Amino acid sequence: MISKFQEIKGIGVYYDFIAQGRGHDLKRNSVIFANNGHGKSTLAAILRALKEDNPELIIERKTLGKDLPQGVIIRSTNGAYTYSNGQWSSAKDKKLKLVVFDHEFVESNLFIREVESDHRKRIYQLVMGSEGIEIAAKLNQLIQQEKEKRKVFQVFANQLQGKNASCNVSDYLAIKEAEMPEFQHRLNEIRGRLKTKENREEISKLSRFEEIEINLYPKDNLEKISEQSPETFHTDVKQKVVAHLNRHARPNASGEAFIKMGMGLLVEDCPFCGQALGSVSDLLDSYKVYFDENYTAYVDLLETEIAALRNWDFRKSVYDVQNWMNECEQTTHKLLLLAGESQEPRSHDLSGYAERFASAASQIISNLEVRLSNPSNINNNQLLADLLGIEQELYELTSQFRNHLKSIVETFQAKAKAVPSEEISIMNLEIQQLEARIQRYNPQEVEWCNAYRQTKKELETISSEREDQETIAGEYSESLLSRFKEEVNTYLENLRAKFRIDQLEGKTDGVATSAYANFVITINDQQVPLSARSGKPKFLNTLSQGDRNALGLAFFLAWLRAQPDLSEHVVVFDDPLTSMDNSRQYGTAKALSEISEIVGQLIVFTHKEDFLFQLDDELKNLHGLTISNDDTLGSQIIPIDIKWLRKDPHFRRLDEMRRYITEDFGPKVKDMQENIRTALERILRIKYYPLLEEKPMLGAMIKVLTDRGMISNDVSTELNRLNGVSSPTHHPEEYGRPIQNLERRDLIPEIEATLKLIQEL
Repeated sequence: MISKFQEIKGIGVYYDFIAQGRGHDLKRNSVIFANNGHGKSTLAAILRALKEDNPELIIERKTLGKDLPQGVIIRSTNGAYTYSNGQWSSAKDKKLKLVVFDHEFVESNLFIREVESDHRKRIYQLVMGSEGIEIAAKLNQLIQQEKEKRKVFQVFANQLQGKNASCNVSDYLAIKEAEMPEFQHRLNEIRGRLKTKENREEISKLSRFEEIEINLYPKDNLEKISEQSPETFHTDVKQKVVAHLNRHARPNASGEAFIKMGMGLLVEDCPFCGQALGSVSDLLDSYKVYFDENYTAYVDLLETEIAALRNWDFRKSVYDVQNWMNECEQTTHKLLLLAGESQEPRSHDLSGYAERFASAASQIISNLEVRLSNPSNINNNQLLADLLGIEQELYELTSQFRNHLKSIVETFQAKAKAVPSEEISIMNLEIQQLEARIQRYNPQEVEWCNAYRQTKKELETISSEREDQETIAGEYSESLLSRFKEEVNTYLENLRAKFRIDQLEGKTDGVATSAYANFVITINDQQVPLSARSGKPKFLNTLSQGDRNALGLAFFLAWLRAQPDLSEHVVVFDDPLTSMDNSRQYGTAKALSEISEIVGQLIVFTHKEDFLFQLDDELKNLHGLTISNDDTLGSQIIPIDIKWLRKDPHFRRLDEMRRYITEDFGPKVKDMQENIRTALERILRIKYYPLLEEKPMLGAMIKVLTDRGMISNDVSTELNRLNGVSSPTHHPEEYGRPIQNLERRDLIPEIEATLKLIQEL
């Protein structure tokens, strides 16, 4: 609790105030009554500076026109709070629990002319309290996090939408890695078709492959040799003899036996034809000549074939085929490139065939040489078969290769024809889509997909947490806001306001940086929003300044009642009736009376005397102070007797005059001269009302009463004399003489005479 303002120096109208004596103490319920401009708001600012530990509030109120150091000493039950050298210090270093209601509170927390966005946030904080603010702050933090995360995710979502479109799929993320070969195959196929279409003329030129004839070894002589031997010669002769016998032989002749057994079978007659064999040597010579001719031809053939085989360049034959195949393969590679395919050309190596031909030819030569030395040696026909088999393999290989080339050419020609010009754009689009799909599993895209899923998961987590926190905040604030609204409306009703507030709710929408409150004003059952378009009813153009101040006071009182540990708080009201009419004074006094029962200390600043008296009626043991002010000393806080102040001014004036007789308590002589005249005017106006109602001056009143015989001559004379003592201080022109400069000792007899005359009247 604040005990007193001990010192105030160099702040506003307080030049050098030092409290002296116990009469300056503040009690549990205290009021400081003073005219505007005497320093009430300065005291409120000093207390706010102490509460907020904000030296700026004092520095900015430095006394103007005087070079005075600033200083404050405030006594409290916690000790002394001292301000000097731009900072506060406390003997016990214990912060005073202090609440100040003034225009600063209203403008900072509620409204200035309108309820602005920052005001709505502060109202929400006032209503919700520290726990509610913490809940709302967490919710707002989650909303902001969700907002930021949603921005990040939206970038991913937009990118995904683009990827879906470029791939022509509903979900880019769902593309499976196992689908990649299929996509690649399809991509190659389309590219090949388009490439073939594009290069069809060049492909047509390249499709005309050169043919090749395989230069194989002639097989006729080898086959003839394989069919001949000495036995074949005998067989030939036998055939001729048989033919001869068929022409000339006797029946059952055995010419074969004769031929086989030779001369051992010699008889007189020819066994073939029965002719006389006078000269058998002729027959044998003929036979021999015939046999030798065949044998010689046979040997010549052997020798010729051996030489031919030795001279045969079988490697060239094989390499010609190999070169032809390689050239065709290069041409095929060019065709594939033109068709958009990247298959490398194969290199055909037929050197194995050359080696096999060499081996087979060598074996045949060896066999022929053996037969040349020994014609009766058995012919090895398998060697010829091996040679022919190799030749057949080579032939079939070239045939297969020709068919392969033919198939490629036909394929390319079919591809070129199968792509209508109007489908080319469609195929190009499909290529782009396939290329985009294939990119799905490259490292960069895999990283993007993982980041998308992670961001989505984080967003879902934050959204879930935000929803849970919204539930907590909603449940907490619903009853609190409803109760607060009813408190405000109760105070507004007690203050005789013609409006109420409705739809008080807290909002946390992610647009504002923190939670805020919103409400409407209800007037004559019509709801008025805090803000609206031009020309529409709203807070600014609907409530008067007095209404707004009543609303501010109602908000403050409702908020104050919700604070914990109120019994430890000092609550200060700086002119709570600003812009309020007299009809709301009583409700304010009643409200402050209720508050005084639950707070640690109540201090009220006011300039309204009638409100002071209402406070005195409502508050228990109200202690009063006032503030005097002059140009030399500045403002001074001094005690005031509220009971004395409540007396009628006439009686207060009489009390002062009686006291002045015995005590020089400070009034100026001229002020006491004025009291003489004023006291006499008041008693006459009351006693002779309404006769003197329209006579404002004492001299005029005396003349009317004297002319009408309503007062005696003695009373009339005395009144005129006293009027002469007092009137020149205010109306010297009326008497044509200067103001009387009296001393206190000269004035005391006149005051005594005045009191005596008033008693007689």
